[in-house]
Amino acid sequence: MTLIFSKLDPDIGLFAGSDILVSMKEQFGTAVDLPFKGRPIEHASQGYALAGLRQKTIIFGRTLVQWANRTDVSRDIIRRIFEVSEGGESQIELPEVIKAMGMPDSKSAEASIIYHYADEAEGAAGSIDRQARNCSWISSEPDNIVGEGSGAGQFFYDLTAEGGAQPNHPLSHLVAKVMAHALAESAGTTSLDDLYGGWFELATTARGAPGFRKISYATRFWMRRDGQLYGGPIVFGFYRGLTLYLLRLEPRQKTGKGRPGYDHHLQTVPDFLGREEEQLLSEAPIRPEVISHIVVEPGSPIQMQWIEGGDPSLHEMVLEVSAEGFRVEYSESLKKRLDALQPSERDVKLYYQFTGDPGAPR
Repeated sequence: MTLIFSKLDPDIGLFAGSDILVSMKEQFGTAVDLPFKGRPIEHASQGYALAGLRQKTIIFGRTLVQWANRTDVSRDIIRRIFEVSEGGESQIELPEVIKAMGMPDSKSAEASIIYHYADEAEGAAGSIDRQARNCSWISSEPDNIVGEGSGAGQFFYDLTAEGGAQPNHPLSHLVAKVMAHALAESAGTTSLDDLYGGWFELATTARGAPGFRKISYATRFWMRRDGQLYGGPIVFGFYRGLTLYLLRLEPRQKTGKGRPGYDHHLQTVPDFLGREEEQLLSEAPIRPEVISHIVVEPGSPIQMQWIEGGDPSLHEMVLEVSAEGFRVEYSESLKKRLDALQPSERDVKLYYQFTGDPGAPR
């Protein structure tokens, strides 16, 4: 499924999300490596098949654009926005740009576009111009969410999620849904209705200057068996330049004392506009801004039992990646606290914390 969404909030400015999976109208597709699956899959459903992974949130200058549906049409429109806006530094009128392209309405209707322009440094919602084409209001005031895609109904209306640690935070409900989907997708493979490409790109207002930035975050799975808690896979999405990196760490079978090592798989999703070559990892470590912990007990009627926010600044869990490799450390106190959690009566219970650490400069 496809999903893009944009939320404007008077305190935080913009919070936007998009999946990375693209499909095509074919009976047979190509094998696609989905991060939460841990393996390539090839799947077709109702005349659509997997085609690959694409970034659907694109940032340039003071501009952020999201797209859904037809890849080629969306790319043509975004490239034209880039050109006429002087690399995103000036504001445009989306309908006028599309009209000037001479694109037939029947063709432009095949692309869903959400355009944002940040006019002031503080990034309050009132300083962000948002225009949408072929999109829908998901929720009006006070949520103020616009979105589109075949997965919008499932994500916003069918998936149950609840914020816990900061229930009054304006992002609590949306972040809960994003983190909850990690397990929903890793557990199901039978239909494109449950596939968002194994990752969501998240973006928000930039710090200290007009514009936007993408958020690096990670998800850690834990398995509870026979009363014991075992560390499971870790998926970490981060950026180097304009390239999205997706790192999956799979614990090896423990053979002696101490904690097991990890097998790793690193894949990249390049810039949608092809503006640069993929960059090598830096020597400075890159860390997630958010870590969610998902505790799973096989056979339990409530498969997802808890999500807990890990703050690297408190050293409960440290996750770093650099040209030297990766580092994973967590405290026994974190493991004991997660192990002591009881199953939630809700489908999802979320405890998260934005660490305020954007990692190494990009």
